[in-house]
Amino acid sequence: MIKLTDLSVDFSHQQVLENVNWFISPTDKVGLIGANGSGKSVLMKVLVKEEQFDEGSMYVAPGTSITYLSQELPVFNKRTLIDEVKNTFPEIFAMEEELNRVEEQMQVVTEDDKLGVLVERYSYLLEELDRQNADTLERDMFKVLKGLGFSDSDVERPIGDFSGGWQMRIALAKLLLEKPNLLLLDEPTNHLDIEAIEWLESYLKAYEGAVILVSHDRRFLDNVVTRITELQNATLSDYPGNYSTFEVLKERNNESLASAHDRQEKELKKMQTFVDRFKASAHRSSQAKSRERMMDKIEKIELPKNEQTIYFRFPNPPASGKTVLRLNDLQKSFNGREIFTVNQEILIERGDKIAILGGNGVGKTTLMKMLIGEEQATSGIIEFGHNVNLGYFAQNQAEKLNMENIILDEIYDMVPDYSLTQVRALLARFLFRNERVFNEVGLLSGGEKSRLAMAKMLLSPTNLILMDEPTNHLDIPSKEVLIEALKEFPETFIVISHDRDFIARTCNKIFEISDKKITIYNENYDSYLEKKALEKTK
Repeated sequence: MIKLTDLSVDFSHQQVLENVNWFISPTDKVGLIGANGSGKSVLMKVLVKEEQFDEGSMYVAPGTSITYLSQELPVFNKRTLIDEVKNTFPEIFAMEEELNRVEEQMQVVTEDDKLGVLVERYSYLLEELDRQNADTLERDMFKVLKGLGFSDSDVERPIGDFSGGWQMRIALAKLLLEKPNLLLLDEPTNHLDIEAIEWLESYLKAYEGAVILVSHDRRFLDNVVTRITELQNATLSDYPGNYSTFEVLKERNNESLASAHDRQEKELKKMQTFVDRFKASAHRSSQAKSRERMMDKIEKIELPKNEQTIYFRFPNPPASGKTVLRLNDLQKSFNGREIFTVNQEILIERGDKIAILGGNGVGKTTLMKMLIGEEQATSGIIEFGHNVNLGYFAQNQAEKLNMENIILDEIYDMVPDYSLTQVRALLARFLFRNERVFNEVGLLSGGEKSRLAMAKMLLSPTNLILMDEPTNHLDIPSKEVLIEALKEFPETFIVISHDRDFIARTCNKIFEISDKKITIYNENYDSYLEKKALEKTK
């Protein structure tokens, strides 16, 4: 369906692809992975001809339809949700409107010749609508919108009433409904809650066309894709299977390559020793020269360059008391509308690692903001325990950076007593090295801004960390570092996240907000899922 041959792409003075050969078959489910800034989004844009390649060729089979969901916020007209989704199929809905008009005209026209023309047009419209499956289209529209979390009352709301995250869902819904031969999805889960992610997994697994996913969600990749393509050092490497299989295969490949490299190095060293010993010998110089020519012809085995990743641990915090936080008879309303009510006492103790779960709009971020004092409870008690030092990483934490600062000054502004060496050492752990520390914050990518915001979070030792979607924009290696840091953290944290792998590997308690109440599960995420599945069978 698509074939790249010796393709090279230079983007912003960076070699993104170099002489790559790659193909996409009609039913492929491909996970495209790579570090932040490696060029995954650029490759997607090349496939839809939004970016040009410099060398090589790209073949796209005639008639192949491709749609692309980028990470950029879409621009919509001032329509309602349902009208915007219908606008994906303007011809079909125009024909339906015409069909209704023709039907009305047929009921009042009496002249045989005019009636014959109307009947002929009516038959044509019926056949054309049937050919395009118009009878199932509206049902499909509501199925997709519901799967992505929209309620029945949402469909008549103006697009402008929805937040940026919900507008990304609208863009995703429109692409899914188009049912192209190839779906290109760049971080489609970033703005979805867990329920919508699970629905999207099921939809994509059953999808009859090809799908290329850029995602840093391990569990999502494991559940959807059957092939991994890694973009590393401007080359593409293919691995059969899902992400977990890729990890095993890559480790085996690297071990085999390292062994072959060692054997070759030993052989070359042995040959070089022979050359050095006999190149001046009257009797064996010809053998030495022959051996030297042989060495020149040997293709050297190159070991892959290790991708750089961040490194950090949370600074040693002062110990808090046993009870870190107490919530009692807590209630929150907005403009008279109840968000949630806690008709009980909730004690959060030292060492609790809590994930707050629930659908979009149930009040997860509101609860977090109440804990840090940005929102006030309508009634009830929020009481911190002895010696609690609070740290907060907001969902939009990167947006709170000073975009006009250089990276170096963004840290200095918080800790003016730090030495240049201390600031550089901290930034280096987040991959801001050498001259890069003088780059403007506003010019950084989304992932780089998230890393810088995370670096700032480490400047103040805290024993209660609150985080709202901390893994958004982090690549998988960076996410792994964050997971390990949280596993080693001896105190308490509360996190909102839609990343199931992240939650499963870091949290020991679940707070679920649903039906305007908070339910506590004193167990990890996988045990919570088992309990929820059991509840559904009762």
